[in-house]
Amino acid sequence: MDKFLVIDLNMKLKSARTNFEKKYLLAQIERFNGNITKTADFIGMDRTALHRKIKDLDIQSKGKFKNIVRYK
Repeated sequence: MDKFLVIDLNMKLKSARTNFEKKYLLAQIERFNGNITKTADFIGMDRTALHRKIKDLDIQSKGKFKNIVRYK
């Protein structure tokens, strides 16, 4: 999981946080094979709040997260 430790020192805090959250959530969703309920339980977030966060971060999915589209 060291890929999350890469820091771009030219980013503002808000951009860095958003970037990390996208990568982290995509990795966790993939870890639980697209199961949002299991992902939410693991990260300590309510399932509906996770759905809102996914929407807010504009995380795209194909087929209800069965095939995760990686954030670049």
